[in-house]
Amino acid sequence: MNKIKKIFISLGAIIISAFTKIGGLISRAALEPIQALYGPPQEQELYGPPPLTTGETLSKIAKPIILVVIFIIGLFVILNKKITKKVKAIVISVLIILGVLGYVLLNYISKSF
Repeated sequence: MNKIKKIFISLGAIIISAFTKIGGLISRAALEPIQALYGPPQEQELYGPPPLTTGETLSKIAKPIILVVIFIIGLFVILNKKITKKVKAIVISVLIILGVLGYVLLNYISKSF
C-alpha cells in the first residue's frame, strides 16, 4: 500500500509540473493594446524578448509530454511481474535511448524552425 501511495504521489507531481509548464506557455499570449488609449501600434517592440518561433513553442509543449509518456511506460514495465528482468532491462534502456533521441530531435526542430 505504501509503494502504491508513493507511485501515485510521484506521478501526480510529474503531471502537475508538466501542465504548469504548458499552462505557463499558453498563458503568455500576446495582448493587443487598445488603439484609442495608446495610439497606432509601433513598428518594433521596444522591450522584452523576441516572440517565440513555431519550433520553440512546439519544443516547449512537447518536451514535458514526452517525459510523462516515457515515465508512465517505464512505470508499467517495472511494476509488471510477468516480464523477466532481462526484458525489463532491455525495455528500460530502449526507453532511455528514445527519450534522449526525442530530446535531441526537439532541440533540432526548435533551432531549425
